[in-house]
Amino acid sequence: MSKQWVLSGGGASYVVVLWNDPAAKDTSHRVAPTVMQLSLDGWMRTHRQALREMYAACASAPPAGTPASQLDALMKQRLSEAFRTGKLVGLTRASSMAISRPAPVLPMGGDGPPAHGVGIVMWNKTPLLQLRSSPEQGNNALLGLKFNTPLQVIAQMPGGWLSVSTRDGHVGFVSADYVWSAPRHPMPEPNARLHRVAQGLEGTAIAIAETYYGDIAHQWGSDLRFFVAVLAHANRRPIPDTTAGWKSLAFKADTFIWIPSKEFAKGLRGSVNSGSYSFNAVDAIASGLRRVEQLLSDIWEAIKLSLQYIPEAVAKHVEQALRTVLIALLEMAVGAILFLAICTAVGAALGALAGGAGAAPGAAAGFEVGLALLEWMGLAFLAKWIFDSLKKIGSAFGKFFGKVWDARGDAHRLDEAARELAEVIGVLAGVLVEVLALWATAKGAAVALRALKGTAVEKAFGSTRLASWLKERTTRYSEGKSPLPGPRQTAGMVQERYIQQLAEKAAPRYAKELEPARNLIARVFKDMGAVQARAKDAVSAANRLQRAVKQFGAKVNTVEGAIANLWDAIGTRLILSDTSPAAISRVVSRMAEAIRTGELEVTSINNLHGPGGKPYFTPEHLEALQAAAFQAGKPPLTVNVSKTMESGYTVVCAYLKHGNGVRGELQIIGKEVLNIANAEHIPYDVLLHKPLIRNVPEAAVAELQALVKPVEAAMASLTEAQKAQYLQYLNQSYIHARMVELGQVSQPPPLPPGLSKVLSVERIQALERSIADIKAKSKSP
Repeated sequence: MSKQWVLSGGGASYVVVLWNDPAAKDTSHRVAPTVMQLSLDGWMRTHRQALREMYAACASAPPAGTPASQLDALMKQRLSEAFRTGKLVGLTRASSMAISRPAPVLPMGGDGPPAHGVGIVMWNKTPLLQLRSSPEQGNNALLGLKFNTPLQVIAQMPGGWLSVSTRDGHVGFVSADYVWSAPRHPMPEPNARLHRVAQGLEGTAIAIAETYYGDIAHQWGSDLRFFVAVLAHANRRPIPDTTAGWKSLAFKADTFIWIPSKEFAKGLRGSVNSGSYSFNAVDAIASGLRRVEQLLSDIWEAIKLSLQYIPEAVAKHVEQALRTVLIALLEMAVGAILFLAICTAVGAALGALAGGAGAAPGAAAGFEVGLALLEWMGLAFLAKWIFDSLKKIGSAFGKFFGKVWDARGDAHRLDEAARELAEVIGVLAGVLVEVLALWATAKGAAVALRALKGTAVEKAFGSTRLASWLKERTTRYSEGKSPLPGPRQTAGMVQERYIQQLAEKAAPRYAKELEPARNLIARVFKDMGAVQARAKDAVSAANRLQRAVKQFGAKVNTVEGAIANLWDAIGTRLILSDTSPAAISRVVSRMAEAIRTGELEVTSINNLHGPGGKPYFTPEHLEALQAAAFQAGKPPLTVNVSKTMESGYTVVCAYLKHGNGVRGELQIIGKEVLNIANAEHIPYDVLLHKPLIRNVPEAAVAELQALVKPVEAAMASLTEAQKAQYLQYLNQSYIHARMVELGQVSQPPPLPPGLSKVLSVERIQALERSIADIKAKSKSP
């Protein structure tokens, strides 16, 4: 006689059988393995004996000497694997369970929709709605869920319960009475929220539209009538079919209504005409949403189909010993959170689709989905460690979006999309294994184990197995038995990646001050020379920040911190048309006046020149600028009257404060010296290990590499003595240029014997011009 176990609670009742039991063939009553896995925590307390019998029937005995404290975790892990692999099968005893699917977004007057994969907490009182470890009342609360918390609805359970997951990795059960989701309360779009309608005028549709959409209504060149139509459709309310019908639309006080997200609402803008938004406008919006209905269904179907391909995809990227654990973990993540994560990330694109635009989202949305999966697994803190890998994962998700966006229910296209999705999950598995090991090496196995306590990763591995694996990996790295870097090198790599990420985020923010800075310098020094300006590119900014951290102990932990530590985020340059002593005095006079009036906020000045060189400003000039700051009531300027540069670089550098905390550098320089400086930066960048080829189209890279490679090779071959000779040669070149500016007779210095001719000033200047020409050509239409 076959063995069966009855497990119940809170009105839900299941029968668990072995895979070869005749009852297992009845697919109409079969329960999703994920639901059974999620129920194990509660059953460990309420049906322990039944679980022990199930464990004995389908799994090998635990290793001899396993501590009693670890038996529960081992039993839960083995039973979870048994449900996943089909050794154990869950069946409903009463009516069959309805597994949730994404709901079509129906036009007004449609019939009840099928189940939806996304829900939202509608309980807005205290105590909070409780997420429970089993589908029943009792001492089983995991945490409280706030009003409007989005949930992924994994399954609808008998007895009025829902199996759900939150974005931050909590899974459990909630009462369906306090969650709005399909089929009873279908969401108009996955990122909608709930609003409790107030009494009186505040309960009118136009007042609610003003509250949630007022800012974008005015920015958008539209009025609130359109957003009243959006609210009407989302809540299946007709607008009176008159010119002013939208004004009279109101909702019943103390009831809940849906508020579609701003991004989604803006996407609908193209589906209706401007003018009077009446009942016909709502019909127009509804017609656009039929496309969204199909897409949501396709996304859900592709996710389900991907589960059969995930094991093979993970196997390509993960070693044999870890495959079972990671397959189970990632399948759980896909089933528990992926639909919600995708819907959240592509919300704006869904709105555009409903409005008729229809373009699939790209890598940026995929990057957000990757972060959501990390967050669910409790690994969000690793994001900065795998920033580069996350960008690749984001691009891979972008390919999946492209496939599923055009599927339109076609089985072949959905299968292709599912395979793309499985490959993304496989890549993610490989990245997680590598990065967990690197991170644990840098932090230490004990610290890593504490940080992972309670996460989905720790639950999937089991604490004992995870501790053993982390210890083994960190030991291998520490002993040099792994091709991966050790702790110190790993920490350095992580810091560099993180600073690069901050620099990329900071660059567009400080770049907003570029034009104001350019205009300021042109105004102050009008008719004294040409003005150039640039915002520091992200690569240069990252290099500057790295030096600030290593050499000066700067704290660069935020985007604001990055901007604060970039003293030359905005670079301006005054190229003097006249460098005579009289002209320089006029420049100083203009600068002093701007400091006195507050037009220029100068913090410090460096008067740079090489050994034996002639600077642009005299000590008297700098005293005049100090006096101007004193007269303006400003703090004393930090002045370096004579700063010697070994390479001979000659310039006045004034450091300024621009708007929004952005700092900048003003260079004052003559034309002849600038010609040397433009060339000298090439060997200077090579010495600093900065890439010479950056911010150029891919098509120009090969041509530029061929040009710069000889210089890079020549610089790399210099001995320390030759480096000193070369710097002296550059210094003499600057002195020669400065003498020419002053109208004095001078001859350019010869390149020292033994140095490659590609390092001569003339050859470097020619190279600099060629690089500029190629960049200009590659940017031409």
